[in-house]
Amino acid sequence: MNWVIEAYRSQAAALVSPRNQPRLSPKEMAIITCITQGKRNKEIAFQLGTTEQVIKNYLRKVYDKLGVSDRLELALYCLHNKIIQADADEELIAKKVVRKLVAGRRKYGHFQKAPRWFRIA
Repeated sequence: MNWVIEAYRSQAAALVSPRNQPRLSPKEMAIITCITQGKRNKEIAFQLGTTEQVIKNYLRKVYDKLGVSDRLELALYCLHNKIIQADADEELIAKKVVRKLVAGRRKYGHFQKAPRWFRIA
């Protein structure tokens, strides 16, 4: 019975281990930072000097790498796993953006239960 518990613990530790985190390019990191600041694809594209379609393509790659399906999950994942380096003010802003995204999902009936590992403080 103990080996089952140990296997479960090692599997859980492997899921959050930094060496198992996928590698993200600097451009992907810049896009993630903009997402956590609440910017739209068009605004991100303007800031990075590219097109909105390129941003959508990068976001799809990021979603696949991190195993998330949308902007809200991406923001939650990045906050929980500390993917982006942010000071306290930026983290507070990111949490406000997440609250706004969650409220929008509730308003339009698209809200799915947030992952158990995430709580908005």
